[in-house]
Amino acid sequence: FLNVYTPKVQNGQSFPVLVFIHGGSFTIGSATFDVGGVDLLMENEIIVVTLNYRLDVLGFLRYPKFNISGNYGLKDQHAALKWINRYIAYFGGDSNRVTLMGQSAGASSVGYHLFSDRSTGLFQQAALLSGSLLSSWAYSYRAEFFADVYFNHLGITSRE
Repeated sequence: FLNVYTPKVQNGQSFPVLVFIHGGSFTIGSATFDVGGVDLLMENEIIVVTLNYRLDVLGFLRYPKFNISGNYGLKDQHAALKWINRYIAYFGGDSNRVTLMGQSAGASSVGYHLFSDRSTGLFQQAALLSGSLLSSWAYSYRAEFFADVYFNHLGITSRE
């Protein structure tokens, strides 16, 4: 679910934490991170955390007709942020110095967390790279139409 990369930790050391949310149009991608980039960050005494979250229909399908709210991918990210806040000290991280960074769709996710009361206090800084929650692709106004197509194609007519 998540990866924690740490520099060598001495007793009592506490490092800032960079949490990276991958992009991929909310349909592809993973917590795999360029190893060279992680090594460079760890040389500068930063803990790097990457995370997976549910994607595509498993993560973002919204269908009010079946009482499916969607946003499960964002809920996965929120669960990871809560875990980091609670346990990062065991890895030498400082839960009061967490930067949430995302690229493309990951940047949109960071934007959603910036405006979510549920995420308040789970990170102190944010960096949005190549996207925001205002990007035209960050929210689908046709989600219910696409869900209709999806469920009709599968022959599903009710939640039961």
